[in-house]
Amino acid sequence: MPIRADDAFVDHARAALRAAGVPVALPFPTLRYREDRGVSRRFKLEEGKYMIVHLFAGNTARGLHPDKKRELLAALTTMLPGLRLVISGGVDDKGEALRIAQNIPATVIVGEATLQEMLNLIATSRGAVSVDTGMAHIAAQLGTPLVVVRTCVGRNWWLPGQYGSGAPIAVCERDAICAAGHLARAYPACINAIDMKDVAEKASTL
Repeated sequence: MPIRADDAFVDHARAALRAAGVPVALPFPTLRYREDRGVSRRFKLEEGKYMIVHLFAGNTARGLHPDKKRELLAALTTMLPGLRLVISGGVDDKGEALRIAQNIPATVIVGEATLQEMLNLIATSRGAVSVDTGMAHIAAQLGTPLVVVRTCVGRNWWLPGQYGSGAPIAVCERDAICAAGHLARAYPACINAIDMKDVAEKASTL
């Protein structure tokens, strides 16, 4: 099936199923998980009074510079008074997470939560702020209000057709920087030029 830049990736999947004669039972991706209302208590969090912040993309080619991550945390702290920031990530991200959160009132659970625990924490949070990675898609599939910060190459994953026009998702991007083609490098400009105050402002409306 041809892949078009103006179609969400789920549209390609649906088209392929139809071409194969397979009926499409689910219009949008959804996710089910084992509900455990004790997870937030184990992490000393109160349901609905914290926000998941996931700033680690797995590699620098589609990630935020550490200075931008810290800038975003500071902006979120200012825009969301009284709301606990919960920083998530993988085991390898722990050192950087502690550095960017230094002197910022946030709870760092990087490398401490299992996937099932993260599903529960996302589901009972006020919302999530994430770079374009698996954790952002999990939040979208759970219907959790989400602000996603992405590079220009992630556009198809966040078009309205991916999760539905009514999904509570705000996208922050600077695609115009790569109008002539993506400028591939560590910490690319199309994500690092995003105004972190704008991200925080969108998060404050969740």
